[in-house]
Amino acid sequence: MSDQSKPIVFVHLPKTGGQSLHRIIHRQYKDRELFVMNGEADAERFAALPFDERRAFGFVAGHFVFRDFYPEGGVEPVYITMVREPVPRVLSLYRYIRREPLHPMHARVNDDDLSLERLIDAGYQPLDNEQVRILAGHETWRKPFGTLGEEDLAAAMNNVERTGMLVGLQERFDDSLDAYSKALRWKRVENIRVNVAPAEESQNPPGPTLGRLAELNRFDAAFCAWASERFQPA
Repeated sequence: MSDQSKPIVFVHLPKTGGQSLHRIIHRQYKDRELFVMNGEADAERFAALPFDERRAFGFVAGHFVFRDFYPEGGVEPVYITMVREPVPRVLSLYRYIRREPLHPMHARVNDDDLSLERLIDAGYQPLDNEQVRILAGHETWRKPFGTLGEEDLAAAMNNVERTGMLVGLQERFDDSLDAYSKALRWKRVENIRVNVAPAEESQNPPGPTLGRLAELNRFDAAFCAWASERFQPA
């Protein structure tokens, strides 16, 4: 386990293999050492805890926009995340929305039979460079659909560099897991794949829709290329 003075903060980007990583994390840490978030409300709740309570958690993980949870200083958290090529990630997200009744968009997408093309037309924000939006921070996160610029990509890269964030690659999940294990002194762990889409969902939308997705998510694509160049296998 990592030094308790350096809590691990896992920024879980949707549809990047994070659920599998969560299972592995739960085998490395005791429940009392974990603080798991599922959105900004949980992140706000954690940030509002007294400093000593925040630093007592060995592992902080979940869906939240990147932020500094220890602004008082005295703690040097180790940030980790996992990224994924944007077009496959968005396709996986759309299929997940279709099949998961608990997703907040499930009813609307299925009741109105919204195609991915129509969801893009509706300006559904998670289809638009969601990885850069999350890693760049709240200023970028709040920007309207389709309005991100080079400065947002730079902000995400800067957050990675200044925190020394360990960025894994979903396409190289096992290598990424080995890198995490080495850096965080985890016990050797086996890959546990969960929340994987059924094989019958492999059909892709029409080519023009894929082209729109690629153009829309060009900043996520640039970030993934940058992360891949920096990736250091264990």
